[in-house]
Amino acid sequence: MLPSLAALRLDAMYPYRRLTTLASPNWKLAADGYLDGYHLGFLHRDSIGQKIINNRNTYDLFGPHVRLGFAGKGIDQIDTVPLDELYFPDCMSLVHYIFPNVSISGGHGDTIQLSRLFPGDAVNESTTVQHQYFRQPVEGDLLESAEQKRQLYEQVVRDEDCDTIFTISSGLQAMSASPVIFGKNEKGNQHFHRTVEEMTRG
Repeated sequence: MLPSLAALRLDAMYPYRRLTTLASPNWKLAADGYLDGYHLGFLHRDSIGQKIINNRNTYDLFGPHVRLGFAGKGIDQIDTVPLDELYFPDCMSLVHYIFPNVSISGGHGDTIQLSRLFPGDAVNESTTVQHQYFRQPVEGDLLESAEQKRQLYEQVVRDEDCDTIFTISSGLQAMSASPVIFGKNEKGNQHFHRTVEEMTRG
């Protein structure tokens, strides 16, 4: 995955110093949300899901790591706009999931969100820490927009992702040892759980 990460030029980003810390469920269930592209058009249909075309994802596997591509609504213009005028983030967005617990959303545009997942004291607890980075120093007018972006993603992850995953978590406890089957197209999730299983088998 190194060449793909290098293309993001992360070393040229500037941090917004205010972090978001969220209570989240089992860290593997939280990871599922970063590895799945199919929930955006439904769970996030009134927020961040408005920018993408649902069910149009790519999955690239690099060892234990996963890169997801999402088709943006501007992708239908890709053959009509000269390459030097094309704004790639309108056409596609990326998520790099670095195993076991780091997600980098964006990066080919002006901002990224880096999320880290930390297991909690109990199996059904974890903590999600979100970091925002920008292509310009976060000062002046950019401070306000950076805080707005931070608040948006805090609300989306807390009220849409975590709320849903906590409900899933309580349902899994009732299922006891029953297997969970992922759909054929959920390649990122399949790969993640297969990797966890291989690494913890001893």
